[in-house]
Amino acid sequence: MFDAGLEAVVTKKGGRGRSVEGIDRFDLAIRELDARPGDRILEIGCGSGEALLRLSLQAPGLDLTGLDRSQVAIRRAGARLARRNPGGRVALIEGELPGAGGPRGLDRIFAINVNRFWIRPDGLFDDVLSRLRPNGLLLLVYEAPGAEKAVEIRKKLLAATRRPDLRLDEPAVGSDPRQLCIKGVRAP
Repeated sequence: MFDAGLEAVVTKKGGRGRSVEGIDRFDLAIRELDARPGDRILEIGCGSGEALLRLSLQAPGLDLTGLDRSQVAIRRAGARLARRNPGGRVALIEGELPGAGGPRGLDRIFAINVNRFWIRPDGLFDDVLSRLRPNGLLLLVYEAPGAEKAVEIRKKLLAATRRPDLRLDEPAVGSDPRQLCIKGVRAP
């Protein structure tokens, strides 16, 4: 169960995108989302649809939407989902935030390695939080190329997310902070 606030989950890398615990960034995001049947979930920057596919297979009964600015990525995600999970229900939207269409009143929104949140956050958090229901979860997962980059990302995210409409705490720092998972809850 998620404890309201911001936390960082850090895992040690043990080679080719896997942690010592065997958790890659997609599995980490899925674990921390703690999705339940009926949850309405948006992935920002869904790319080829890997996280959406894993979510749809591991937690049936979800209302999933993927958003990506790349038409090529949306086509690939659609093909992957149709091929590997033909019965699953996942909506895909080509667009970029802020301003893209898509669902509102969401239970959870997540993004994996979406640099816009820490490079150019202007207007982005207003749009994202307007899509979440009160007490809805925002989850940002990063797998940085090194510890120094992870520290930079964490500092910039903390600055961008210090808002009255998002409940935050300082993230915990582990022994190897290359893989970072940040949670926040939209204030009621």
